Amino acid sequence: MSQYDIIFMMLVALIAINQFIIRSKAWHDRQYLFWVPQIINISVGCYAIIFGLPGIPLPIDVINWIVGGLFLYHFAQNQSKLSRYYRDLKEEERERAREEIYAQIEKNDE
Repeated sequence: MSQYDIIFMMLVALIAINQFIIRSKAWHDRQYLFWVPQIINISVGCYAIIFGLPGIPLPIDVINWIVGGLFLYHFAQNQSKLSRYYRDLKEEERERAREEIYAQIEKNDE
């Protein structure tokens, strides 16, 4: 097995790990599980676009752009999931506060 095969398998493993972590709910409580794949996504994406993947000949440079774009797409997708999670969390807190206020008003009306 050549070093290019190992690099390819590492890229596939990174995508699989990324999908597993983001689809699970473990990153809600442990933020490092979210930020480590994010840093890897942005790093690998930029590296693939700027320097290219080793073993890919120059005439088919489009593969570097596709792989880099895939990792940058995962970065953007994960960021939208993070913002949706925080938006839902704030909405739950607002709803809880609203219910407490209504309960206090009803208690004072009695």
